[in-house]
Order: sequence, then C-alpha cells, then structure tokens
Amino acid sequence: MTNNLFFTPSFYTHHLTIYFAGTSLFFLLFNVLGGVMKFTIVQFISELWRNWDIQMFVMLSLSLQLFLIWFASLRKRVSKQILYVSIWLAYLLADWAAVFAIGLIHYKGCTDEKVAKGTLFSFWAPFLLVHLGGPDTITALTMEDNELWRRHLLQFIAQTVATCNILYHNPPPDPLLWLPVALIFMCGLVKYGERVWSLYHASLDKFRRSILRDPDPGPNYAMFMEQYALKVEDGFRTRIETIAEPELEQDLHNFEVRQKGRLQGVQVVKDAYRFYQRFKGLIVDFEYSFRERNKSVQYFLSLEEDDAFRVVETELNFLYEAFYTKAIILHRRASYLVRCCCLSFGLISFGVFFFWEKFGDRSKKLHIEHRDIQISYTLLLGAVALDVISILVLVFSNWSVAFLVKDYKENKSRSLFNNVTDKVLAFGIRWFSAFPEAPQVSQFIFRPWSNSICQFSLLEYYLNQRGSRTNKILDSLGVKLFCDDLRYVDTYKFTQNMKKLIFQELKKKSERVNDPEKAKHLCRARGNWVLKSYVGKGKVLELNNWILEVEYDESLLLWHIATEVCYNMDKLRYDEDRVISKVLSDYMVYLLVMKPMMISNVAGISDLRLRDTEAEALRYIQSILPDAKDDSQLNSLPTPLDLLCRKMMSMLIRDDVKPGDVKGTRSKSVLFEACRLANKLMTLPKEVNRWEVMSRVWVELLCYAASHCRPTSHVQQVSRGGELISVVWFLMTHLGLGEKFHLEDGPTRTKLIVDE
Repeated sequence: MTNNLFFTPSFYTHHLTIYFAGTSLFFLLFNVLGGVMKFTIVQFISELWRNWDIQMFVMLSLSLQLFLIWFASLRKRVSKQILYVSIWLAYLLADWAAVFAIGLIHYKGCTDEKVAKGTLFSFWAPFLLVHLGGPDTITALTMEDNELWRRHLLQFIAQTVATCNILYHNPPPDPLLWLPVALIFMCGLVKYGERVWSLYHASLDKFRRSILRDPDPGPNYAMFMEQYALKVEDGFRTRIETIAEPELEQDLHNFEVRQKGRLQGVQVVKDAYRFYQRFKGLIVDFEYSFRERNKSVQYFLSLEEDDAFRVVETELNFLYEAFYTKAIILHRRASYLVRCCCLSFGLISFGVFFFWEKFGDRSKKLHIEHRDIQISYTLLLGAVALDVISILVLVFSNWSVAFLVKDYKENKSRSLFNNVTDKVLAFGIRWFSAFPEAPQVSQFIFRPWSNSICQFSLLEYYLNQRGSRTNKILDSLGVKLFCDDLRYVDTYKFTQNMKKLIFQELKKKSERVNDPEKAKHLCRARGNWVLKSYVGKGKVLELNNWILEVEYDESLLLWHIATEVCYNMDKLRYDEDRVISKVLSDYMVYLLVMKPMMISNVAGISDLRLRDTEAEALRYIQSILPDAKDDSQLNSLPTPLDLLCRKMMSMLIRDDVKPGDVKGTRSKSVLFEACRLANKLMTLPKEVNRWEVMSRVWVELLCYAASHCRPTSHVQQVSRGGELISVVWFLMTHLGLGEKFHLEDGPTRTKLIVDE
C-alpha cells in the first residue's frame, strides 16, 4: 500500500507538467538559435569543403591503403563478420576515393587559376595512381571481382590518361619536381598494371587455360601407316607394339613416404606447394588419373593427422593468395627487382622533394601552403611504407619459401642476381622456420585459416528469437541473416581430437579404395557406411531409417535436433565424442542456414523444411514453457533448453503412429520425427557407445557435403576465414576419396617392329 501512494494521479500530473515544460523550453531555444546554428553549420561545411576537399580525399585514399595492407590478410584467419564488413567497405571506398580525388584535381586545375599555378595538387596525382594499384595483400574481395578485370583495365587506361592530362595542364610548380613526379608515375603504372594482370590471371577462364598442357597431336598416324604398308609390301614380317613412355610429370614422384615425426615448417610449405600445383585443376573440374591419386594417397597415409591437416591448410593458403592477392604475378624473379626499384624510386622522390622544400627557389613556393607540403611528405612516406611492407610480405610468404626450394632443385647455374635473391629468400626461410615452434603469436601470424568452427543451434535459436515484427523489418532490409549471424552464431576451436577422428575415418575409407567406382561409392555415404561397422551390435542399423530413407537436408535436421536433445539429456556424462558430435552438428546446421551455397547441391528443399520446423517448434515451445513454474524438477533443469529437451524426450512416441502419418505431405517439419530418433539413440544397448556412433555419423555427413560442394564455393570461403568443410574436401581428395579420378594407363607410344 505504501508503494502505491507514489503512483497517484497527482504524481503523474506533476511529472507530466515538468516533462512538457522542459520539452517546450527545448523547442523554444531550438527555434531561436536554429537559424544561426543552421547558417553556421552550413557555412562551416561549405568552407571546409572549399579549402580541404582535395586534401581530405587524398589523405582518405592513403589511409584506406594502409588499412588494407595491414588488415586485408586477416580475412583468411578471422571469420568475424565485423572484420569482413570493414574490409569490404575499405575495399570499395579505396577505388572511389582515389578516382574522386583525381577528378577533383582535374576539375580545379582547369577552373581555378590559383590552383593551376600555385599548388602541389598535380604532384599528388601520381600517388593516387599508385593507390589505385592497391596493396599486394588484396586485389579482389570475392571471386566475382576477378571476372571484372576488363572493367579495371578500362579504368586503368582512363585514370592514366586523366593523370597525364593533369600533369600537362597543371605542371608541378618547379621543374625540379618533375623527377619525383615521373618516378612515382612509373610506380603507379607498374602497380596498377600488376593489379589488372593479377585479376586477369585469377579469372576462372584464364585459370583453367593456365593449367592445360600444350597441345599434343600425337604420333603421325598417316606416316606410320604408310611405312607399315611399305614394309608389308616388301615382304617383311611386321608387328605393332605398344611400349610405356617415361612419365613427364615428376612433381608427385618426388614425395617420400614419411617416417613418423613432425614435419618441419619448410617441408610443409614445399609439399603443399607441389600438391597445389598438381591438383589446382580441381577448382575448375579437372579430372586426374588413378596413378596420380595413388601417389597422393601414399604420401598422406604416411602422415600423422596433425601434419596432414597442416599440409592441406597450407595448400588452401596458396589457393587464397592465387585468387585474392598479387601472389601469382609477384613471385617471379623480375618482380623482386621491380619491388626494389619501386622502393628506390620512392626514396629518391622523398630526397628530391626534401631538397626542393629546404633549398629550392623560394619564389616558386610563395603560394604553396604549409599544410600541402606536410601532406606531400605524408604521401611520400606512405608510398615508402607501402613498398617496405610489400617487400616484407613478399620475402616472408609461403610462395617465396616454395619458390626458393623449387629453384634449388631445378637450376644449377646461377647468375649474380639469382644468388642475391636466394640469399634474401634463405634468410626468409630461416625466419619462417623459427616460428612454427613459437606459441600463440606464430599460430596467429602463420595460420592459413581461422582454425575455428562456427556453431548454430536450432533449438537455442527458437528459444531466443526476436519478435516477429523485428524479424520482418530486418528481412525486408535484407540484413536478417547478417544480424542472426552476429547474435546467434558462436565459434569453437578446431581441436586435436576432431582432427584425429576425421583423419582416422578418412584413412579407413582410403585404404579400402582400389578403383574409381569404389571411391565414388564411399563419397556418397552419409552415415550408412559407418552404421555397417556396427552389424550385430544392438539395433544400430535401425538408425538407417533416418539416413537412407530421407533426403540429405532432412537427415541433417533430424540428426541435429536429436543430437541437441541427447546432448542436454546426457550432461552428467563426459565423453569427447559427445562434444565432437555437438560441435559438428551445430556446424553443419550453420552451413545449412547461414551458408546454404556451400551445400546447395545437396540441400533439397531445406528452406521450406526449416520454416515448417521453426513454426512447429515455436508452437510447441509456447505450449510447454508456461508450465515451467509448475515443474518439480526446475531446480535441476534451470534453463529453458533443458526443459524443452526433457519435454521432447518424455513425449509419448509410438512406432506405429509416425509424425509424418499424422501431418501428411503438406508440412515438412521434422521436429517430432527427430524426437523419435533421439529416443532411439538414448535407448541403444550399453555395449554400444551412442556418442561414438553419432560422432562418426556426423563426420560422414560432413564428408558427404564436402565432396558434393561446388569447388568454387570452397574458393569463395577461403577469403572469409575459411571453413572446415573446405579443409575436409582437400583432405578427402588427397586421400583418393573423390569423383574426379579415373582409370588410365600410363603414357604409351606405338612402335613398328620389323622382323627379318
């Protein structure tokens, strides 16, 4: 009663009076001062734009270049959406800012006589051309950007002409500055040309053609048959024999079957580079012979799981750099020389400008403002810094290590330039080799992907959903999936136990393959092959009803919900397989919901099934959660998820009345069918470790999705932190588990044998 006295009508009247009085006073002050403030703000912005427009955009362009060269490479190691969006914005703004600044300089140089005669704006134009070349660490944000190389070529020509036009109509204020202008202009041409060339080489059409060998017409059949006929007419006994030719491709034959022991960092890079060079055709659907498959399998079967994953992850890193950086263009001997020349040009330009600023003709600097000189120094130092960072990235990259190791094998005679280059790269190898044993810093610097697994739980999503109105607004704006990713997706570190389980399962399959058809058959297994190994152990084979008799996407949802229920009902039991099952379950549903393009080939009607399951789950949750306060075991089950799982397990389930029989064919919900599966898993006999069964089934479901994902989808993900499914796909391929192998005899030639 006492508390209610404070909420009488007089209380509300008093506070409403104060509120309206304060609001009226605010609007009165705003109306009185609004005119002055509005005029002042507009005038300030107008003055700022008139005096600082070119300066602001030039510095913005430099800032974006520095941001990209430092942070662009993080996108292959970090899967956070915030980082990707930041890099996306910087990537788009970088070109726009540089092009806009060139346009401003050109416009003001033609319309403002003061600008045309007394500024350093024309001195800045070549720097903007350098900025348009972009940093070496990023040329494309997505694979589709590589296909736009023609647009960038056109922009390269247009901006080069615009820069030349600026220099022609608005030359530098002192002839002494022509030297740095020319040097920086040449650097800009080189770097912008490298960017266009890199985009062209990374386009799928060029990438495919670069893998093709030279045309081979084969032996001259007409001449061979003419000689054969002549010998027969002359009465010689002739016969045709087919003999094997020595193999031309030696890359995979240099691999040694490894003895037990950890691979050194340089050896990992060397082997990964050779596998990349040999199997990069998988990206464009090339097929390989069974002989090549066997060489790869022998190598990987000799490795421990940790080394096998390291080789595959490094191979993915080569793939990332080939498609999204200037690596293919830069890692040639001439490119090292070009980078050193660009750095030298930058240092010379800085020295010449410093000399001009300190000792040049004062009469030609009268109209130049001090801020413009400071900006010029900043641009020069920025250009030098970008070149220094580029050289460091170039020397200490995996490509340089692989390039040096490969070159030592191939070239025996060496020029002075070759020897100098090798000494620099050898230092890089020593520096590189020292890091893999260092703890966390090296793991972050050198790890080729995020090494984490994204997690998305459907039941937790259903329990913690936003309001329907908010979801509709976000959906109409096209950002619902992005917001869901930020709110509902967690990450889990990819552990050694997971590596061991995945590698062991793949090794078992690899050792059973002796022909391409067997390899294809094992790739198509999605849990049923694992269940075969439990023949005679309880009722494990009955689980095939939720694998073989349903579509793949339905199987994923069934096993995911069942795994979630069993995981929460089995909390008192610690089992590593239990954790792995939960992690892989949440990961596969994350792919299905958040990245459907990764498994679109096997997704079926997943969108409709997800919507129907969500609708039924929300209806069921609303019906049981109001009773939570009356639950006698609420203290032992403190979370809504625990309560939901317990209710689902305690539901009356009859094998003779299936949920599908009641619902018919219209609704595609799998919620209560998953309850049947969970009940079956929880009632497996004691001699069967249900978590071992579930973890192995989830590995096979993962492998099925990996082998049926489009190769280009794997390439797209390496620039967004990478995905476990991509690592598994490469590992499966190298263990001979794929559909891109075919039986083929070795290279042969025909020989005409004449018996006397």
